[in-house]
Amino acid sequence: MVKRAMPSNLFARALLILVVPMLLSQLVIAHIFYDRHWGSVSRNLANSVVGDLVWLHETYDTEYKAHGHEAALGRTIALGEQLRVEVQYRPAENKVRAGTRGNRQFPDLHRGLEERLKQPFSIRFDDDKHNVIVRITVVDGLLDLSMSRKVLSSPTTMIFMLWMMGTSLLLTAIAILFLRNQVRPIVQLARAAERLGLGQDVTDFKPRGASEVRRAGRAFLVMAERI
Repeated sequence: MVKRAMPSNLFARALLILVVPMLLSQLVIAHIFYDRHWGSVSRNLANSVVGDLVWLHETYDTEYKAHGHEAALGRTIALGEQLRVEVQYRPAENKVRAGTRGNRQFPDLHRGLEERLKQPFSIRFDDDKHNVIVRITVVDGLLDLSMSRKVLSSPTTMIFMLWMMGTSLLLTAIAILFLRNQVRPIVQLARAAERLGLGQDVTDFKPRGASEVRRAGRAFLVMAERI
């Protein structure tokens, strides 16, 4: 089955020998990167965001008990500006069901909030502004805590993927150019042998390429001269 699947062309076979191991190594590197480095980075970023959101929630509750709604909201909004989190208050018209949204899109964030928050919350993604919005139940209503999605992702992932893809394409292009130059003398030798078999002149053939190919070319010329 492997032999039938392999291309018959020497150039294609040689290219597979070079490209397939390179692609496999890239896949292994990408798997290790995502499984270990990227997973660890994502969890650390999510834990940092969870700490900020819990801090905002506790600030509102503490200020509300001490000074009422207006003071609590003002203090929370001011703290949110320092943490780059937009804070909006909403009356408790619709109850938030704990864990109903955001678990699939933001599993690390959802898990961290579930561990540290006792109140129901939900997570959603705002496509228009590319923001993540966490809605948390407070004493007298709901708090919408909005932040950029960039705080939950690292730009190193895209940079790493671009570098990996760019390097693979560059190495593949170099391999194609190199293999063409190496295969061309073998093709010329085969054509010369075909011409000799048809009784045509092969005096214009000159051995080129790697030492083994040149050796075969010189042997062919000696054979042609004897014939």
